[in-house]
Amino acid sequence: MTSTKSVKKQKLLVCVGNGEHSLTALKFACSKAKKADFAIEIINVIDTISNVQDSVFGIDDILKKEKRAETEAMLTSYADKIYEWSSIRPVINMREGFIFEEIKDTVESDNNISMIILSASPESTSNGKLIPYLVEQLSLKLFIPLMIVPNNLTEAQIDKIS
Repeated sequence: MTSTKSVKKQKLLVCVGNGEHSLTALKFACSKAKKADFAIEIINVIDTISNVQDSVFGIDDILKKEKRAETEAMLTSYADKIYEWSSIRPVINMREGFIFEEIKDTVESDNNISMIILSASPESTSNGKLIPYLVEQLSLKLFIPLMIVPNNLTEAQIDKIS
């Protein structure tokens, strides 16, 4: 008797922000996913930790709604680009909280994620702490590769290394 259990595709988790550097990471993910028949998930975490003082002044809800709308528009735009470049419809993941914990929780809750991809960016929302944090978590708990894509790669270079 053969098993009819379906196997889900392996997935690339691409951490994106609002900047040109994210496009490089997305292009790399598209190239890699096409070659290896992977799915793609894009994630952006709205940092609610650093906005604690805004709630005191009663503008917290307004700022959150504006930030959610901006983030949704950005992720939808990125999803359209992924489809244009690879014919893959990505999973869109928008979270709120502490960026380090939200990425770790995403990976821990989905066994199909086989790699985290992010682009090295000169302007970091986490003050350059995201990469060291992910390296530590990956070596201690997560056990999947982390691909850091330099944001100055050409499409030919991306195709070669993906």
